[in-house]
Amino acid sequence: MPRPLHRALLSLALFAACTTSAQAVVSIEAKITGLTLTATNLNLADGQAAGFEWSSQPKNFVSAQTAILKNGWENIAIDTRFIRNSLPILSSQIAQGSVQGASSINMNGAYLFVKSAEPLGAYANAWSRETEGPSALVVSPFTRITLTAQASIAFTSDPLCQTVFVDGFERSCNGGHAALTVELNSAFPLPGARNEFQVTLDFDSRTGSDRLNTPVLLTLDNNTDQEAYFGLDFGGATWISNNMPGATTVPEPGELGLLMAGLVTLLLVHRRRQAGLLKKGLAVAAVASLSAPAWSAMTMETQIAQLQFTATDLDPADGQAARFEWLTTGSGNQNKVDAQVYQASMWSPVARDTHIGDALFAPVSALAQKGDVLSTASITANGLHLWSEARDKLSARADAYLGPNSGLSGNLWLAPHTRITLTGQATFKFTNNQLCGDVSHAVTACGYAFGEYHLGFRKSAGLDLKSNYFFSGSSGTTGIQETTVPILLTFENNRSEGTTLEFYGYARNQATVPEPETLALMLAGMMVACSIGVRRRA
Repeated sequence: MPRPLHRALLSLALFAACTTSAQAVVSIEAKITGLTLTATNLNLADGQAAGFEWSSQPKNFVSAQTAILKNGWENIAIDTRFIRNSLPILSSQIAQGSVQGASSINMNGAYLFVKSAEPLGAYANAWSRETEGPSALVVSPFTRITLTAQASIAFTSDPLCQTVFVDGFERSCNGGHAALTVELNSAFPLPGARNEFQVTLDFDSRTGSDRLNTPVLLTLDNNTDQEAYFGLDFGGATWISNNMPGATTVPEPGELGLLMAGLVTLLLVHRRRQAGLLKKGLAVAAVASLSAPAWSAMTMETQIAQLQFTATDLDPADGQAARFEWLTTGSGNQNKVDAQVYQASMWSPVARDTHIGDALFAPVSALAQKGDVLSTASITANGLHLWSEARDKLSARADAYLGPNSGLSGNLWLAPHTRITLTGQATFKFTNNQLCGDVSHAVTACGYAFGEYHLGFRKSAGLDLKSNYFFSGSSGTTGIQETTVPILLTFENNRSEGTTLEFYGYARNQATVPEPETLALMLAGMMVACSIGVRRRA
């Protein structure tokens, strides 16, 4: 048979197969509900009540957008709504035949819904984001803000999509993606702190249905005697596209260009969000380097403790006990600690100690020291501890990793109909024995320190459920800053068969005393640090 005729017949067969057996109607619902803020008094002796109020002039951008898609990411209908400097109350809807998109956001959360049938896709997003720094909440002195909410994602495909093969390549029907984020952050008079919850989940219509429900718990403290501004960013995005690998409706192998364009667009959007981090890092570097040469001894301590994993039975009637098992083979069942001392103007360490453990929570420790400058990192059975002390133009950094440093390797098996819950607490403590330079403004400093952690569950199918916290201190602030935050993360296996996950963790602790006469080198060093931080969070 001539090759052109063979290809023509093959294309007709593919079209027939997709139109007769792969007409899957796919829908995704993602929502944040019950978003509640409460205030707790951190200092009962000061005579002031704990509290907060919504700012009358928030510097935020609220948006809601829905779209009907074809040929990957081409909009054929779109509805965009946005407001500036307002409380988040907004909605958007769009429909074309059976294809629908809906998004809304308000003070209690966000709602996203997309429904798609061949050959069209749909997109929905809703966000409330701070645009000029934290401004949404005015928080009383010595007050802890606690945010609670529920995040849920549900995916359905009816009927199930049947995969087909074209020239030896597997092609399947509609799939999609959902992402939800909630973040509390702070600014003046506090150093920048950020507590964040994120979940992303990819779907393929061959799975039929899937769902995820998880609580959200974030806390952020104003431990100063002044009012503080806190920011609240939350929202999400979800889409069903017909030209994603492994998630296509009627694939056309010659249209990979559209797929790449869509992926590049996503990458550019993601990069733009991260560009702000790099700019902030450069600003901090410039201020720190130009400050007066009054050397201070600074310490930064990050501790994650009381980590516990518990299993809950989601279906007692199935006769199977809820349980989980740590897998003992593969790179996912390792840990690593790294301690360094280095000159502030040079990123090559003058002292370094690194160790790798042969199990996820195997005891392991590292210590690096140069004179009075010290860095330590350790992992124990229920957490990790990092300590960095900087002085006299030397800086210290400590890192700890749970699970693989890169790639994806399952290390946790979860029984059918089982929920796994991770609880614990993280403590950050910054001390400074000598104020540096002009301390009338918190941003004027000749040194800085920070601590952060990232904990999460992920799967090769596209799930990433994580909790992040970032704490920073500067030598332009008073002597001691300390905060403790709870850790809560859950994942549910709603299926009748077991599943393999990867649990991962990462923490960093750093204290730096720069050299004012080496501004250019300092700026270059901060660019490297910010780039590394962005890649870690990605």
